[in-house]
Amino acid sequence: MQLSDSLFHTRFVEFLHGDKAATLAPWLAEQPTRWRRLLVYRNSSIKASVQALMDNFPVSQALLPAGQLRQLAQAYLLEHRPAHAVLAWYGQQFPDWLQQSLSQHHCPWLADLARVERCWLNSVLAAELDAIRSEQLALLAEQGQDIQTLRLGLRPCVQLLESNFTVWDLWLQKRHQLDSPDHAPVFLQHSQRLLWRQADFSLQHRRLNAAEWAFFQATSNGSCPLREAAAAALSVDDSFDLSTCFANALAQGLLCQTQEMIL
Repeated sequence: MQLSDSLFHTRFVEFLHGDKAATLAPWLAEQPTRWRRLLVYRNSSIKASVQALMDNFPVSQALLPAGQLRQLAQAYLLEHRPAHAVLAWYGQQFPDWLQQSLSQHHCPWLADLARVERCWLNSVLAAELDAIRSEQLALLAEQGQDIQTLRLGLRPCVQLLESNFTVWDLWLQKRHQLDSPDHAPVFLQHSQRLLWRQADFSLQHRRLNAAEWAFFQATSNGSCPLREAAAAALSVDDSFDLSTCFANALAQGLLCQTQEMIL
């Protein structure tokens, strides 16, 4: 029976992730005593994965002592192998892993800084989805649709971040000055809630108040009808100007249709 190429690729990836070379035996013409030569591919995979993770978090690397991020990347790789062929996607769980792995007394700001870098990269890599416009909602309303029952989501290029440190300010400053020495960054303990997106190759961002944060958090994955998102915002601040917030979100192209818009 002829073995498929896809099965070979699966077995080879499993070997790169730590399985024994014997899993590749059906495709190997050499004697088992020579299979150790395959380890060069595993070593190359490990090296490439560690380097990709470091490249995905350049500001974190620049602010840590030399070699520290590499050590963290090597430890992370033992638990989280790349799951995507494009290594720019690698490290989705890295910020959470940092928060769980590092002591609160050792770089307590690092996990949040890594979240900024991961969210920025996700925004750059995000698939393009058209924003829903006010004209489309007006047409739906004319057709009898109750707008409050619609489930809209944030476009993939729109990212939210909440932090107890001023990581956003330093990231904005440092991301274009990676070569300047600065191993003792100062992060103030100050709550920040931010929304940003990539648009026309530029970074647009703004700070959110507590009610805006509640609204956009509720709409972030598209599973919450607008009525519930509005209630979440008003529960935080009953004087919140919901109409202006929603109108601005439409004008700025932050929202998109979900696969199932109606509850």
